[in-house]
Amino acid sequence: MANFKAVGRISGNALNGLCDRMCISVECVIDGCRSRRLSQTATVELTDITQGAVPPFTFVRAEDTGDSAFVVHSSCPNGENCRNVTGTLNIPIAVVFTDARGVCCSGRGVISLTRQLALKVPSNPNTPYVFTGNGTIICVSGAFLSDNVAALTYCIVETYKTVISADILVPTYGFAVYPECRDCSGCTALMNSELFDENET
Repeated sequence: MANFKAVGRISGNALNGLCDRMCISVECVIDGCRSRRLSQTATVELTDITQGAVPPFTFVRAEDTGDSAFVVHSSCPNGENCRNVTGTLNIPIAVVFTDARGVCCSGRGVISLTRQLALKVPSNPNTPYVFTGNGTIICVSGAFLSDNVAALTYCIVETYKTVISADILVPTYGFAVYPECRDCSGCTALMNSELFDENET
């Protein structure tokens, strides 16, 4: 029997099965912008270098760790319901390298970018809001300038948002019903397994 309370595509009349008006708390994005930049460069000081690593070091790769944060320094009015925002986007990265013995080692650093941008804010002055930002980096090349400083060339996609917390009322089919667990033999089957099977929804 089809489980219409599982995640999946809706087939037939989407109104069939609606039973509740549910209040959910969400982060509502009221404005945002995205920046894409190629051939950027940065000099990064590394910490948490693998203990016992023997210089000189040979760069292998660098990647962001996925936990970037936008720190707002100032926010000034810019017309109606808009503000000029100045802040720093901090993007932690992990740098992988080999030492003089050919042993694979790593260190951590932060790429910090100062940004100025205009973002809309709620028209109601009593509505609290926050400015958020994140960045995703792909490192193209790198080299060590010293034992703890690396020069990187990278491309980056940055996303900035104005976010408010909101409680919204949505029509739902009720609480989700999970399917029974199934055996999954072999790595290939494991990698291809899904929590919800579209064929059963």
